[in-house]
Amino acid sequence: MAYLDPFEIINQRVLPAFRRELVLELSKTIPRGEIAKALELTPVAVHYYLKRERGNTFEFTAEELTDIQQIAKDFVKSKDVFLIKTSFKRLVDSLFKNKRLCGICKGENCNCNN
Repeated sequence: MAYLDPFEIINQRVLPAFRRELVLELSKTIPRGEIAKALELTPVAVHYYLKRERGNTFEFTAEELTDIQQIAKDFVKSKDVFLIKTSFKRLVDSLFKNKRLCGICKGENCNCNN
């Protein structure tokens, strides 16, 4: 098994999964074109996220999904793209804190950061 650096995990797994969940939530209230613009994606990418053909390599906890739903609601109210970026950073910080980004042990009994 190849070791993945936590930052590789963020780029290859967490960010696409975050986008998937955000797209799914935002699609309930705003058009696809607006979603694509806000997330700096192509409309085709939005389509693939909606079909769940992208972002399937990382699963969020129920609490994290609730946070992502709140991010979507806050974005719909404010239309502030910076809100999405700063919220993603907070989410990643919590993943680091909870040792969910370990590429060696997958966070189970993790002593990698001790």
